[in-house]
This record gives sequence, structure tokens and C-alpha cells, in this order.
Amino acid sequence: MTETTSHVLACIDCGRAIEKKPGGGTPKYCPSCATERVRICNRDAARRRRAGLGPLPPRTYTCVECKREFVHSRRGGQQPERCLDCRQDRIDGYMAEYRIRRGHAPVGSTITLICGCGTPFEWTVVVGRRAWKCRTCLDAAYVNKKRRDAFMAWIKRPAPNLARVCIDCGRNFQQRNALGPIVTRCPRCAEDRSRSRSLAYGRRLSQELSEARRLTFEIEGRWSYCLNCGKALPCERMGLVRKWCEDCLPERKKAVLQAWKLANPEAWRAIACRANQVRRARLAAVPSEPYDRRYIFDRDKWICQLCKKRIYKKYVGHHPKAPSIDHQIPLELGGPDTPANVTAAHFGCNSAKRSRYMPNGEQLMLLG
Repeated sequence: MTETTSHVLACIDCGRAIEKKPGGGTPKYCPSCATERVRICNRDAARRRRAGLGPLPPRTYTCVECKREFVHSRRGGQQPERCLDCRQDRIDGYMAEYRIRRGHAPVGSTITLICGCGTPFEWTVVVGRRAWKCRTCLDAAYVNKKRRDAFMAWIKRPAPNLARVCIDCGRNFQQRNALGPIVTRCPRCAEDRSRSRSLAYGRRLSQELSEARRLTFEIEGRWSYCLNCGKALPCERMGLVRKWCEDCLPERKKAVLQAWKLANPEAWRAIACRANQVRRARLAAVPSEPYDRRYIFDRDKWICQLCKKRIYKKYVGHHPKAPSIDHQIPLELGGPDTPANVTAAHFGCNSAKRSRYMPNGEQLMLLG
């Protein structure tokens, strides 16, 4: 183990000089003869394989140190001199000697190292091993490795079978999400079941809330206050919350109606005109049918049926060119208030016609 110089040996086959380097075993063949022996062994092994004889049986050798017999199955190259245990002891000795020459700590001693995270830790010197992390970092690395291995195994797993049979309708369907739990109902049945359960829950919750409100109303009663004058208003029945007293309610209704009139002038004008037509038909004792003024104007293409001129929407009220509804047979003469008896006309033309009946469709050229 303390060889520091080279020894000159002779090859067994050719007798050439062989230079033994420090460390390792004693060579018996020169490089050329060793290569030739390997070639011959490979050729013999190939011949045995072609002949179906199989590999050569292992041979038994005697260790030069412990004198024990050991089996070596490899053929070719140098014959082994030592068993595996002696060979490992020899390697450990060389390694210990190498560490001593390099100034390393002896095997078995305890040294202090610094982990990459900055934590110092103690380490017992072992041949062939070197600590590089503290115990905490080693545990974290082990956990990460296990997670990585599990993730790779999950990636390489076979594709799952997502074919399912609905337990309600019996139809076959494919489950969309492979990571979730096993789906037992098709999307249609699942949606129907969710809707029915939601309705049932809503009904049950409504019943519970209604019962709670009823009990609260019977026990405590309910009071509200007018939003205008602040007068206290008792609730006569459950679910009724009064916001206006009897004195402020008419003014409130009037204000709401006025605001709606300002926001919807055309709708209010149509309602007022229709109410006027119904009143006139009732006074004349003639039949009346509901109809829409805009439908009559669209039907006549916004053309006055008296003067045959265009009716403009921008004129309203009592303007001579404002749109109005004309009865072909006036109500005073017994004409019905129906869509078949009304036409579109200018307000001025309709006022000039008055209660006259023109069966031949004469034009009224009063306004030019």
C-alpha cells in the first residue's frame, strides 16, 4: 500500500517488460496480449452461442491474501487475484492513504460543514461519501423527489376510462373532467336534478320564512311610518308594509302619474285619445273595439285619407297637420268605433269634415 516507485515485470505470453504503476494489482500481460486474450474469449463465447452451448461455466480462484476460494464468471483479461472483500479493503486503504496525503480529515472523525442555506451541521467522515446539505434540507429534497416521482408517475399513467352510464335515464355519456369524482348522471339529468333540488330548497326556505314572519307578526306586530309626514301606520295583515298615509296617498299617486306622463308623452297621448274615443262611442251608443293608433297610421302609410297628403309625426296636439283618427261613418250617424271604420287624417281635415259622410271618397281640399 506504500508503493511509491514503479516495478518492471515480464508478460507471461510474449515476455515483454511491463511497467507496474503505483497502486492497483500486479499486471500479468502486456496491453497487446491482454487485448488478444479478450478477443479470443469473445470469439469462443460467440462460437458457443451459435452452437447453443451457452456461456462458459464460472471458474474458481484462490485469493492471494485470505487464501479463500472465490468464483469469478468473467473470462478474458487478467485473472483475479483477490476476492471481493479483500479488493474492497485494498481500495479503502488506498483511499485512506490518499486522504492523509491530501490533508483531509481522517475517516471516522467529526467535522463541521456549512449548508447552502447557511446552517452549520456536523458530519462524520466516511470514505466515498460527502455531505452537502443539512438534515432539514435533505428532508425537503427527499420530499420534493417523492413529489416529483409521484407527478411523473401520474403523467405516465394510462388514460382513464371516462365512459359512464347515467343511473337515471340509462344513456351512455363521456365524463368531461378526469380529475374529479366519478359522475353518475348525464349533464341533462344532473341539470334537472339540480333544478328540482333548488326549487325544493326554495319552497322549504319560503315556508320556513313565512312561518317565522307569521309568528313574529302574531307576537310583536308590525308598524311602519309614512315617508312624507312620518305618521305611524299599523299593518293590518302580514306582509303588508304601508309607506303612505290616507292624506298623502292621493298626492303621491298624482305625482307618480305626472312623472310618468312626462317620461312617456306618446304613450300618455295614445291613452288619452283612446279614452276619448271610448267615451264618445259610449255616448253615441255604438259598438267599440280596441285598436292602436300607430297601427292605423302605419296601415294607411301616414297619408291623410281626406286630402291625400303626408302626415308628419312632428306635429302634435291641435295643429292643423297633426295626426288624428277619422271615422268614415261618423259616430253621430251610427258608425262603429272599429279599425275597419277609422282612417288616418290631419287634425285640420278631420275638423273641417265634422259629421259629414262621404261614401264616394271625395277629397276635402280645404287646407290646400
